[in-house]
Amino acid sequence: MDFYKEMPLQGRGYGYFFLGSMLQGVGIHVNGLPLVEGLHYKKLSRMVALPEGGCQVDVYDGGEWIGTRWLQIEKEHNYLIAITVSEGKAEIVICGFDDSVPRGESVVKFLHLAPQQQALDISVHKGDVVFPGLQYLGVTHVLRLTPAHYNLEARLNGTKTIVLPMHDSFFEENKAYLICILQDEAVFIIEK
Repeated sequence: MDFYKEMPLQGRGYGYFFLGSMLQGVGIHVNGLPLVEGLHYKKLSRMVALPEGGCQVDVYDGGEWIGTRWLQIEKEHNYLIAITVSEGKAEIVICGFDDSVPRGESVVKFLHLAPQQQALDISVHKGDVVFPGLQYLGVTHVLRLTPAHYNLEARLNGTKTIVLPMHDSFFEENKAYLICILQDEAVFIIEK
């Protein structure tokens, strides 16, 4: 059976795996089947078909098991499944892609994947906080934007201390973005 999305498979959800920790060559098994091998830091896997309903995701580093998570998958939905490591164990978070973008606008969500960071505020540079208190492994709701360049930043929760500037971030019309906040940078993933 072909688990990569070369053509639509009935009753399947689809997902990308993203590695947000400094591991190299991670393997991912879904329900015991190896679907992704050799995934590297800050890289996105090919899209894979996922079985509808509950599925078990196992993560291996150099052939050694480092974590498991049960996920609930809905058919015909797209997901990003992000993997990060804290205290030697894989932590797995699922984030649904947003397939609906209002015509002529952009949408963006933020995903906190930096285990060394406390809660973060997502804000406009020298301006208002848009998403306060984003916890590790947390994802924000969708923010609609007029397509343009924005100076964004992640600050320590409740302070003006900038931990990650995202200046001159450009959001295109009719696109959905997921911004993964890592320890030292933000990775912009275009969902649509």
